[in-house]
Amino acid sequence: MITKTISFMLNLIIALMLFTVLYSAANVDVSVNINTSAYRGFTINGDNLTTAIPVEVRNEGLYPVKDVHVYLEILNGTEVLYSKSYVIKEIDSLKTYSGIFTVSINVDRFYQEIGTYYAFHRGVFKVKINVDAHYWVLADFKATYTKNLSWNPLFYAFNIYCTELRFDGNHINIPYFISKLPFPVRGNINVTVSDDRGILAFGERELVFNKKAYLSAKLIGNVNYLLVTRDTWRIHVNVHTNIGDFERVYTYNWNPPVSDLKMETIMINNTPYLTLEFKNTYYSEINVSVVSHLDDLNVTVIKDVSAKSGEVVRVPLFPVQYAGGDFDVIIHVVNMNLEEKITQGGE
Repeated sequence: MITKTISFMLNLIIALMLFTVLYSAANVDVSVNINTSAYRGFTINGDNLTTAIPVEVRNEGLYPVKDVHVYLEILNGTEVLYSKSYVIKEIDSLKTYSGIFTVSINVDRFYQEIGTYYAFHRGVFKVKINVDAHYWVLADFKATYTKNLSWNPLFYAFNIYCTELRFDGNHINIPYFISKLPFPVRGNINVTVSDDRGILAFGERELVFNKKAYLSAKLIGNVNYLLVTRDTWRIHVNVHTNIGDFERVYTYNWNPPVSDLKMETIMINNTPYLTLEFKNTYYSEINVSVVSHLDDLNVTVIKDVSAKSGEVVRVPLFPVQYAGGDFDVIIHVVNMNLEEKITQGGE
């Protein structure tokens, strides 16, 4: 009789324990959360992009939760950029586990995954956390948490200062500015300047970050037509880095340094002179050498003048009485190494 009583009591205790476990298992809530107030974003550590994600997992049941597996993913849309699993051995009843989950991604590989769009644009990546927990041996629990994390671009400014472009006769010098976050980015930048006639200039140099620098494009071929001809340039900039390549194309309207070019007659000491007239439409002063050669007389006249920006200049060449034969006029802008030849034949 005593044995039956003891057996009954043991079975009752086991049943009560089983009931409380099952009841608790039916009402337990294993939840997960990212403490966004403590999140500090991405930083750089060597060649790796790192972040520390503060995670909280709460066990609201009456019994400990063991072997808590946490799966963390960072997604760009549906594409998984990074994944890692973590294990929490045990979370006591009515307790919250607070921990730091570290993420470390190689910068090169990361940008190969997300593409160069995010090198220049802000974005939003999704952090997804899945939790698998075992409540004693009787039940498994799953919890999912997602959170959007803002992404700041690696290059947050890239400008070509077309209005400050300078032409020195051998090169086209183009100022640029490219800024970046403190990531280990290295590479080269090259530029090709072209118009409807073809390539005007090409240049390449090592990237300079966070301060204004210059792309120097060496002129290719004969570009003397630029002295008096308006032109439209396409400035094609390519950036090659260890995390990928990207490009920009700009349009620049070239205004020739010499415009409104014409010949006219003016009186000098009661003598009519054939005179060359032009306007300096360049941004600064130009030095001009005008060489006129009269074939019939085998005479060469050289005049050197300076023209300030916006100034109209008249250069007397020779008396009109000598203009009946063949003559050439060569206009040479010395500080730009451009020249234009005018040939006129006599009647």
